[in-house]
Amino acid sequence: MKQVLNGLFKNYGLVLDVVLHKNLRMRGQAFVSFADVETAVLARKEVQGFPLYQKPMVSLHIMDSVLITRIC
Repeated sequence: MKQVLNGLFKNYGLVLDVVLHKNLRMRGQAFVSFADVETAVLARKEVQGFPLYQKPMVSLHIMDSVLITRIC
């Protein structure tokens, strides 16, 4: 899953890191770190509702240059 998200988001700019959570409370959430905020904003707009494994992605928040997204 980490490689899939990295491959998807690298189309928008430099991806510094992808962090996935496996615990029950945060399952399905990913934190994607970009080199700059503008790239994170563009990626958020573009992937909103993108079907990943037959489930839509929902971009929740951008903090600094980190995009927080959830696969619903």
